[in-house]
Amino acid sequence: MVYLRTSQLIVRSIAIIYFIAFISIYFQIPGLYGPQGILPVDAYLSSLRQTPSSFLETLYQHPSLVSLSHLAPLEISFASGMEIVCLVGIITSIWVILGGAGQFGAMSVLWLCYFSLFKVGQTFFHFQWDILLLESGFLTIFLCPFWPVKSSSVWFSVLSPAGHVSAGMWLIRWLLFRLMFASGIVKLTSNCPTWWGLTALDYHYETQCIPNKLSWFVHQLPPLVQQLSVYATLYIEIFLPFLFLSPSRFWRIASAYFQILLQLLIILTGNYNFFNLNTIVLCFSLFDDKHLSLLSFRKKKTTKRPLTQPSFLAKLASFVFFISVLPTLAYLVYITVELRVRDPSQYQAFTSSRVYSAVSPFLNSLSASPSTVFASASSALSSLSSLPSKELDTAFSLLLSSFDLKLKAKSEDVTKFLSYAVPASLVLFGLPLLISLGNAMFYSLYAPFVEARLRKGIEKKRKQQEKRKTTTKENGAPTPTPTPTPTPTPKPTLTPTRTNTAAENRTKEDILVASVVSVAFLKTFLVLGAMLLIFTASAHNIGQLDKPFLYSLPRLTTQIHQVAHTLMLTNSYGLFRRMTTSRPEIIIEGSNTTSTRDFVPYHFKYKPGQIDASPVQIAPHQPRLDWQMWFAALGSVDHNPWFIGLLYRLLENSKPVLALLDEEKTSPALINSPPKYIRAHTYDYRFTKDPNIWTNLINNLTSTDGKLSGSRTLQKKELNYWRRTYLRNYLPVSQLSLDNPSFKNYLVTNKLQVPNSLSPLRNQKLVDDQLKKLRHYFLISLGLAETQLFPIVIALVVAIVGSVIVF
Repeated sequence: MVYLRTSQLIVRSIAIIYFIAFISIYFQIPGLYGPQGILPVDAYLSSLRQTPSSFLETLYQHPSLVSLSHLAPLEISFASGMEIVCLVGIITSIWVILGGAGQFGAMSVLWLCYFSLFKVGQTFFHFQWDILLLESGFLTIFLCPFWPVKSSSVWFSVLSPAGHVSAGMWLIRWLLFRLMFASGIVKLTSNCPTWWGLTALDYHYETQCIPNKLSWFVHQLPPLVQQLSVYATLYIEIFLPFLFLSPSRFWRIASAYFQILLQLLIILTGNYNFFNLNTIVLCFSLFDDKHLSLLSFRKKKTTKRPLTQPSFLAKLASFVFFISVLPTLAYLVYITVELRVRDPSQYQAFTSSRVYSAVSPFLNSLSASPSTVFASASSALSSLSSLPSKELDTAFSLLLSSFDLKLKAKSEDVTKFLSYAVPASLVLFGLPLLISLGNAMFYSLYAPFVEARLRKGIEKKRKQQEKRKTTTKENGAPTPTPTPTPTPTPKPTLTPTRTNTAAENRTKEDILVASVVSVAFLKTFLVLGAMLLIFTASAHNIGQLDKPFLYSLPRLTTQIHQVAHTLMLTNSYGLFRRMTTSRPEIIIEGSNTTSTRDFVPYHFKYKPGQIDASPVQIAPHQPRLDWQMWFAALGSVDHNPWFIGLLYRLLENSKPVLALLDEEKTSPALINSPPKYIRAHTYDYRFTKDPNIWTNLINNLTSTDGKLSGSRTLQKKELNYWRRTYLRNYLPVSQLSLDNPSFKNYLVTNKLQVPNSLSPLRNQKLVDDQLKKLRHYFLISLGLAETQLFPIVIALVVAIVGSVIVF
């Protein structure tokens, strides 16, 4: 298989993800990490300034480019360093997206910049999509050429990734397998009753961090549809990833599209920033150049038949696997789930309806001849069309409420399955990777010799053609010899003149080829060695799913994993391990008096607050404060010291922090002047219910007058998406006061306030002013607000990815 074009698609797509991630965090840095931010990075790294250290000591303590900001010649604040790193990442990602040269170095810079932000990001960077971007971004480096060179150059085998691109693809597939398989299996190993009962989606849409408007609509779907969706999710995440190893190209590509479909549905029904886009990019590794050419408008080039063809046994094995996959997938459905009657009374009511009487002849004729089946189907359709729509809706509702799904598997079955699946997956992915590594090593040693021999033959043939032209004309007559021009007699020199003999030329070629082979071998040895170490370290991650297998791994594997995990090169994944069945939301209120009636709430841009506020679509942007508020509501203030930093900045009326909130909906009294008192309460939020919403929408689409049946109900729900009930007092008003010495001591101890002992650096004010002007230029001069910026980013992403695939 050829993956050169596919590898370029993955490289540019990952660059797009980097661009989204950098531009998303760039506008949030002042409010999150600035001197007046919630978690000031200058307070987090204050020890570097209080105890000066050398360049290497600084990197050892905090391995991040941001930690070098205070050193000469920069001498700027750490917050300014974060913004500069973001700008470098934005510019570099654009360079890669546009196809700039030096992809290897550019992708390395992107990884280093995001890793630098991750190491100083503290709580607001503790998300799985951040570590997934770091891991996938590092693996993408292996697909990049060191520098673009012509294929005729002797250095092509050294600077191009042609030798090890196949091994890089296997590593990306291995990452995709670990991500999807672990995300599915942890839902069962956690013994969460909602996943085992297939009721997780009854809660997911309303309890996810930031739902969108479509989340409210799909939350109204019948329970049987939700159960089918849960089972489909588990099936796609647990069983279909094994098709990544398929010798059948059809099933390998089909499995990629199933994963992409799942990610697109998640994007449509929730706001998970760039995480699902990153997963889709990983699915591209299951494609090849031949498949991408089907999506291209390029003129298909006629390619020569490959020198080597698959053997008869290989073709037979691929065919047998191809025809056996579908029965195997059907058998997995049969042994893992069952459809049962949940409510016999409702099922009996359905069988007594005229709808069942209309379709029962068709159901009974399925075993008859095709003509009889066709006639029965036509009769059933005509009978159903004559029934009123209300009767059809009632019968359909009775049918859906009569059945439910139940998993046949038990917890012991999952444990037994993992005892075979985990070691088998490691072996089945490791063998192709080792073969690819061996091929890459052979290519690095053999390619320069082949290239040198081909160039030598081409050069010899060219010289023969030139000699033939000088001796004959087109009609075969000899070409007159031109009159030689007199040449000046060279002056005698003490050093004798050396002539370029054929032996000397061969010696030079041998030296060149030997140099190329040495460099190619060294480069390949380092690259493939890094790949092998990463795969070895990842064995610890997949082994965490099966503890006996994890304990049987060599100690060296654990040590390699510890080093790799420090650099975020291998990580463990497992989304929605346990489904949250409730949605507590923190409501922050401020006032200038202690009277309960005088407290006014702060409103956030994206997280639920007002019950009549419509959920918004913000992906791929990630508002990190709104996300972290969801996690804070699930715990207590003792486990979230950053929340105290947020309230402290609100008491100070910090403008960068207020910019992270919805200043338009928040009371002007809280925006213009700081409150004297502040408190926080938690409420339980639930989606409002409208069981007839989908019926009304379908009737609206099929009606001739265009009026929506039950439109008053729908309009009412559009004004009230939420209903809430009071839970508890999250933080009493009496615990916060700027005049309280213990409170100030708490801020300094938890690094929520920059110490007063730190004096401004030499270039700090100048750089801060310039960066502020730059942000002003992006958001004000261009007339873009944050909510307007990211739809434009989405359009750019779609346009760029489409152009890369199609052209």
